[in-house]
Amino acid sequence: MSLNDDILWYRQIEQNDDYWIESAKIDFALALDRLLHQQNLTKRALAERMHTSPAYITKALRGDANLTIDSMVRLARAAGGELHLHIAQRSTR
Repeated sequence: MSLNDDILWYRQIEQNDDYWIESAKIDFALALDRLLHQQNLTKRALAERMHTSPAYITKALRGDANLTIDSMVRLARAAGGELHLHIAQRSTR
C-alpha cells in the first residue's frame, strides 16, 4: 500500500460515525484515567463511590463500557470532576 492509499483509507475511516464514537469513548477514558491519577484515586475506590464493581470501572477505562451521558457524568463526578461536552465545526483538510 502506498502513502497515498494510506491517506485515502484514513480519510474514508474518518467519514464513518463509528470512528468518531470510538474516538470519543477513548478521549473520555483517557481523561477519566488522568483525573483518577490527579486525585490519587484507585479504580476500586471509584467503584465504591459509585456502588459498582471494579470490573465496570476497568471496562469504562478501556472504552469497552456502553457509556451514556448519564454514566459519563456519574463517573466524572465520582472521580471529583465534571463532564463538559462541546461540538466543534469540522475541520477541512
